[in-house]
Amino acid sequence: MLMADPAAALSETRRVLRDGGTLAFAVWQTPDRNPWAAIPGMTLGSAASP
Repeated sequence: MLMADPAAALSETRRVLRDGGTLAFAVWQTPDRNPWAAIPGMTLGSAASP
């Protein structure tokens, strides 16, 4: 919502977050009104993949 490139920003967040670290974020609209809201889950979910 406030990032020029949310996918890149969240990829960098994942890179620098310590193992077991915590990330919190807030989204003020539903995905249909704010489509990038689904990107964090997709980006962070890929961290669990080998």
